[in-house]
Amino acid sequence: MELCCVGLSFRTAPLAVRERYAVARDELPALLTEIRHRTEVAEIFVLSTCNRTEIYFVSRLSIHGDRVIGAVKSAAVQSRGLPLDLFEQHAYVYRGPDALRHLFRVAASLDSMVVGEPQILGQVKDAWTATTTVGTAGLVLNRVMDHAFHLAKRIRTETQVAAGAVSVGWAAVEFARQVFADLRKCVVVVLGAGEMAEAVAVNLKDNGCARVVIANRSIERAEKLAAAHGWDATSMEELDSLLDKADILIASTGSPTCVLNVQRTKKALVRRHYRPLFVVDIAVPRDVEVGVGELDGVYLYNVDDLEQATLRNRAERAQEAEIAEQMVIAEVRAVHQWLAERTVVPTIKALQQKAHQICQAELGRSQRLLRELTDEQRVAVERITEGVVAKLLHNPIKKLKDESRSGDGSPCANMVRELFDLADISVVDGRNSDDLARDSTDIPSAENERLS
Repeated sequence: MELCCVGLSFRTAPLAVRERYAVARDELPALLTEIRHRTEVAEIFVLSTCNRTEIYFVSRLSIHGDRVIGAVKSAAVQSRGLPLDLFEQHAYVYRGPDALRHLFRVAASLDSMVVGEPQILGQVKDAWTATTTVGTAGLVLNRVMDHAFHLAKRIRTETQVAAGAVSVGWAAVEFARQVFADLRKCVVVVLGAGEMAEAVAVNLKDNGCARVVIANRSIERAEKLAAAHGWDATSMEELDSLLDKADILIASTGSPTCVLNVQRTKKALVRRHYRPLFVVDIAVPRDVEVGVGELDGVYLYNVDDLEQATLRNRAERAQEAEIAEQMVIAEVRAVHQWLAERTVVPTIKALQQKAHQICQAELGRSQRLLRELTDEQRVAVERITEGVVAKLLHNPIKKLKDESRSGDGSPCANMVRELFDLADISVVDGRNSDDLARDSTDIPSAENERLS
């Protein structure tokens, strides 16, 4: 049993690639189902944001890990009609403790473009809700995600890595502030009223912006966001008139296609008498057609361009981030030990069960000889028999546990299965509800270990 991660992010792929492989929220259920149908993975979780698309999964076939990873890539990419070769050029793969560490860093915003930004944790939780709704999570992912959320909360409360208002929305406004000396004099149009637009709104307010219009397909959401800051709201149908008066346009809709194309912008520039227009597109897939940036008088920037605005943020948070990284390492160690032990648990249970069955069978065949014994004597014989078997199994079971804690326990488990002629067992699915209940004790977190 092994936790794996396959994905691409702003660190490995440009925006033009990321937006091709981005998965919309309403597409997640179908993709999760398709991966489960096409592969041999036990559990699947897909995370897709403006900066990354990642598939986390639990493989029962750790000895065939490369084959399983290849199957997951193919199912996730080719099932959507996308090229596999382009994905592999920019993809990364993490396995075992490296996959745990990556997931924990992502959830805690340590791997974000803007370190400490709060949006990522909400995005991870939304993706996790989709996973649990579809039913592609199991014992392992449930435990791992519980630790990811708990650790992210600890990092936000026990360190200063998230101090201050930081997000991609913050970076967008910071970028605009570097171009315009005084944002209070600018007319700002925000397209979209979702979580990213809310982050933009907060930072516009902090910079004293008063001439702001929120435009959204759902006018109700636009009005709610605008009312919170004393601004105006309108529908996306008014985009042409908004283009006429905007100094700054920040696009952050969830549209799968562009909402602002070259032709529309050309007409707006004529009406504006070619007054400069500053556009920041933080949507993935992009809201603004690439060619818009080539028009005279338009200054177009996308989410990748914002990285320069985040450099100061990273430097300021470097020391706190290092503290958080040590917390991640400690948590990875605790969870990885639990995962390693889960690898050998089915073998241990099968060994104990087979030994018990042999004892019962032999006692059954000896009933004629035991008939003269009292009930108390028969119970004593059964206890002695079970005790002898337990002592015989003590060293094999201890060896299995020791091997799992020190590394991969699969080879040792396979040897025990062969020596004792145990049936092939599914690591997760082959266990009944009673087994799961007995095994569902909490993993000792790194925090609890320090306190004990």
